Amino acid sequence: LLAVLCLSACGSTPPALHYTLDEGAASTPPQGTSPAIVIVHSSLPDEVDRPQLIVRQRGQPITIDEARRWAEPLRRGIPRALAADLGRILDSSRVIALPADAQRFDADFRLFLDVQRFDAVAGHGADVDIVWRFEPREGKPLIGRSTVHEAATGTSPDRLVAALRRALRLVAGEMAMSLRRP
Repeated sequence: LLAVLCLSACGSTPPALHYTLDEGAASTPPQGTSPAIVIVHSSLPDEVDRPQLIVRQRGQPITIDEARRWAEPLRRGIPRALAADLGRILDSSRVIALPADAQRFDADFRLFLDVQRFDAVAGHGADVDIVWRFEPREGKPLIGRSTVHEAATGTSPDRLVAALRRALRLVAGEMAMSLRRP
């Protein structure tokens, strides 16, 4: 019995896979310097604000996937991914995500995010709903809401994470379009 216990203790759990919301490949950095946007705050629903990948099943409880995790807290990853996408779309090298305590950074706009949904849904794709507010240096805030669905082919976690990435890119596109309107 002791030998069996010792041998079973030698076995190990396979390492967790870690995901990020960026593409992982270097792209051409934006060349412009305007507008300067700093993302200073992001709130998330408690059920997705955790290191594990959460997968919803239609009509079923959520699944917490212990073997698949986010490489960084989503509270930082979502703003960082949106900042990168906004910077590319607006061709501005001055779009960044900062911690909430770095609010003295000089910017044309401060961007606040309230993530309502950030769901990977098995067999369906990604559902992302974000209420956002651009506060300009002067003038009235620009408030909007982006609700997007991005389909995923198959049910693998890799494809669901890719759908979440694409959904964030669509949200960034909507935000950029609202800034370009007169």
